[in-house]
Amino acid sequence: MVKDPKAVQLRSDKNKVIISLDVMKDMLAQCTATGMPDYESGIYNLLLELADEADAADNYLELAEIMNKAKQIEHNLDTWLASSGMTTQGLQWPDIEREL
Repeated sequence: MVKDPKAVQLRSDKNKVIISLDVMKDMLAQCTATGMPDYESGIYNLLLELADEADAADNYLELAEIMNKAKQIEHNLDTWLASSGMTTQGLQWPDIEREL
């Protein structure tokens, strides 16, 4: 059975987003270790929720919304780490503009 190339690409892009969200969980651990509050694990739980949503995304519009939320969190984590004297590498997000 031949798989639809667009479906295969969507699955690949979803996996890239999930990997970036996993990396963000590690970044969050660094942030909380340096004093950033994560009240009731709210940010951590949001990252888990976004990973679940990315896995369940049926199209690129849904994936783009998830990526936008995740990029905002990434920016906040990067800012916290920078204020603590740590540097970060930007995460690799899939280029999905071509699919929207």
